[in-house]
Formats: sequence, C-alpha cells, structure tokens
Amino acid sequence: SFDMESKKILAWGMINEIKDGVAYAHFSFLDGFKSGPGETIIDYWRNLKKENGDYLVEVLIGITPESYERVLKLIQSWGFKMVSKIPKICTMYYQGRKEAGVISYLDLQEE
Repeated sequence: SFDMESKKILAWGMINEIKDGVAYAHFSFLDGFKSGPGETIIDYWRNLKKENGDYLVEVLIGITPESYERVLKLIQSWGFKMVSKIPKICTMYYQGRKEAGVISYLDLQEE
C-alpha cells in the first residue's frame, strides 16, 4: 500500500501456498499499525481472478504470535476470525524464544 501524498510505502502484503482457493497471508507495516493499508491489500487479493473468471483466493489463513496483541486486534477489525492457538509455532528470533501462534482466517467472499 502506497501513500501518494508522502510517497511512502505504508505496508506490504504477500500471499503464498495458494491451493484450492486458500492462501497464507503475510503483512508488514512500515508506518505503524493502521487499518487502511491492510484493507487495501486485502481488497486487492479479494478481487484476484483466474483466467476462467473464478476467484483465485477465497480464504486467507494467518498465524500471528500471541504476544502481538495490537496486530490481533487489527486483523480482527478486518474480519479475520480467531480459531485457536498452536504452542511454540512462532520462533521469536530477537527474543531468543518460541511462543504460541494464533491461527486466524478470513473468508474473502463473505460480506
């Protein structure tokens, strides 16, 4: 997501492992945690289509470290639903430890 006025990249997103309409979502915010840039990225993914006109991605899946409370609140505001936690799935390299990851998903075709 790019801010035309300041000419700054606000956030970027990437999806991978797309299979049968499901993809893993990854975000990085470069100018603080703001809702707008993430929503812009999600809207872009929501509208990706295959050559036959079918949607490329129908469901996004995420794993977020449980200590990232602000991020979890933000993605919930985008419509992500929290499913469960998996212990020790997130390696926190800078802290030298592992922690639980919160599993979430967003149905892109749900209103």
